[in-house]
Amino acid sequence: MNGQDMLAKIANTFQEQGLATPWIPPNLAGQMVERAPGVFASHAGEPNLYDLEGFVAQYLADPAPVPTVTLGFAGHGLASQGAHYYLTGPHLGVFLQLRWGTLFDQPDDDAPFWNLMVKQARELYAAADSPAPAGFPLGQRLVVVESYFNRPRFTWVDPQAGSPIAWTFLSSRGALSLAAIDIRRRVKTAVPASLSA
Repeated sequence: MNGQDMLAKIANTFQEQGLATPWIPPNLAGQMVERAPGVFASHAGEPNLYDLEGFVAQYLADPAPVPTVTLGFAGHGLASQGAHYYLTGPHLGVFLQLRWGTLFDQPDDDAPFWNLMVKQARELYAAADSPAPAGFPLGQRLVVVESYFNRPRFTWVDPQAGSPIAWTFLSSRGALSLAAIDIRRRVKTAVPASLSA
């Protein structure tokens, strides 16, 4: 299957679920492969999307992460199904999980929140991927976790420092927005205003 056909299949998979299709960086679009039914990735292996913490740990341990994207639908049991979107690069790792496909879904609330998360992830990635990423301290990475199954949080990581990770935990969802606000606090003109809305 060529790149355009694969992108169409990914879009169709999310549209059938009533969710916005996550953004795939253009340089990764041609690398997308369906690794398992409903699970797509730009890199080798058969990812276990439900294991968000494994993806986060792998990203934190990588001294020089390359851009990757992993997305789709996966889970187990009646209450632990979800939509997943993991977008990583040298300066940013965004890990999104939304409970979806269960008896406990609240589609009227959850679908718009997913759509907002996907939009914010793309804008943060664009800010981080710029030649001189404004608000991103030299040598540091921003890691954002927004999940229905794990506590939402974000942190700045300096891979060279070897210091413990100091997460900023949230009591409710909104890690992407608070991470963007933290960037704006670091430099006033860091990211589009829509990120802090």
